[in-house]
Amino acid sequence: MELSERFIRTLEEEYPSVYEEQDAPDFVHPIQTNTSKMSVYITDGSLIFDFAGEIQEVIANERFDIPVDTPYTLTAGSDGAIYIVGEET
Repeated sequence: MELSERFIRTLEEEYPSVYEEQDAPDFVHPIQTNTSKMSVYITDGSLIFDFAGEIQEVIANERFDIPVDTPYTLTAGSDGAIYIVGEET
């Protein structure tokens, strides 16, 4: 079974909404705040979360649970990122 399929199946057990995203190298998402539970599994590349100066880099084969009600920016690593997102709707 492909890595992304395993991550999708894992997140589908926890979340009603699961989807795949892909970001170009160094792509920056604007500041955001999640009001419900959300997790990401990185399948390729990396994502860098910035929580008001507290940096958390998540690399391929890692899972990260994004804190609820905490503002952050999100930047794809220098090789971009492919990741699976699970979120409550």
